[in-house]
Amino acid sequence: MLKRKLQRVLNRAHRGHVYTPDQDQYQQPEFWESGLIGDCEDFALWIREQLSFKGIESDLVYCFTEGWEGHLVIHVDGWILDNR
Repeated sequence: MLKRKLQRVLNRAHRGHVYTPDQDQYQQPEFWESGLIGDCEDFALWIREQLSFKGIESDLVYCFTEGWEGHLVIHVDGWILDNR
């Protein structure tokens, strides 16, 4: 049941997400705002907000990806939700 709820939120997010770097959207190198137009932080905050509305607790996880770039994802009970 949890997996289905997570997948529905993630599917909705992936359908609506338009990757836009902070520099283009906010004219700043880094800016965090919940939304589906933006980068990984905006995406993760939007997911977290949607899960919270459903009563599902989640954690923000800042990690490093290939090339040592910073990346933000959501963790819920062993599942990782990601904009990639």
